[in-house]
Amino acid sequence: MPFFSIDKEELHYRIWGSGDRVLLAFHGYGQDASVYDVFVTHTGNMYTLIAIDLPGHGSTKWTEGNILTSEHLSILIADICKQWHVTQVTLMGYSIGGRVALAAMMAVPDMIHNMVLMASDGLTVNKWYRFCTKSFIGKQLFSMVLSAGGTGVRLAGILRSLRLIPDAMYRLSVQAMGSKAARTQLQIAWPALKECVHKPEVLRAVINKNSIPVYIFMGRRDRVLPPALALSLAECADTIKVTTTDRGHRIFDAGNAAMFVAPLLKL
Repeated sequence: MPFFSIDKEELHYRIWGSGDRVLLAFHGYGQDASVYDVFVTHTGNMYTLIAIDLPGHGSTKWTEGNILTSEHLSILIADICKQWHVTQVTLMGYSIGGRVALAAMMAVPDMIHNMVLMASDGLTVNKWYRFCTKSFIGKQLFSMVLSAGGTGVRLAGILRSLRLIPDAMYRLSVQAMGSKAARTQLQIAWPALKECVHKPEVLRAVINKNSIPVYIFMGRRDRVLPPALALSLAECADTIKVTTTDRGHRIFDAGNAAMFVAPLLKL
């Protein structure tokens, strides 16, 4: 299996196509790089598609407690550019993978040609996530909930019944804490990606300064990451284009994959 070796960590990746351009993709939480195979028939002639297994996911070998930093992302993209003989890459990210794609853009904006974000996380700063991953008390609570096993799922159920969280957030909680394997994944992935967070005004400033075309697709029925987050980021940013589709958070599949890569085929 192919890996990118970065600071003693091993990021597994899948690769499709043989185009002259490179499309670097990051999947959503609880998935792996294979979700991007639905795009291959649409990108194969123009792009080489490289999809990364994020920390805690797929076949990536990541040490618990280690953090994916901007330096790691810089090294990753520089390595890809060197291996595939390009000077820039196109980024694609779904959900939490969108957050990583934005962090990669922040790390090396001059090496980013354009971006596609789908139901993207990272468009704003989630105060709850920041509390759980960066404050001492939050880290302790996070650890306690994970060690409690099914108690965390029951707590999410109570919050849903009190209408303090939507059904979509409850389902994500069950996915993330419903089994020992899922809790192990969360324990690695959540802290590992905590540095991949930037304020929207900072993201907007870098996008504007470097004139990076950013195509954001959001689901109108997405209760986890609503379209308003993308529309807010796009204010005063001429190169950010937001499209809403009649979907929830699971925004793409084989049936509509062509829509998401269409902007990239015109460039």
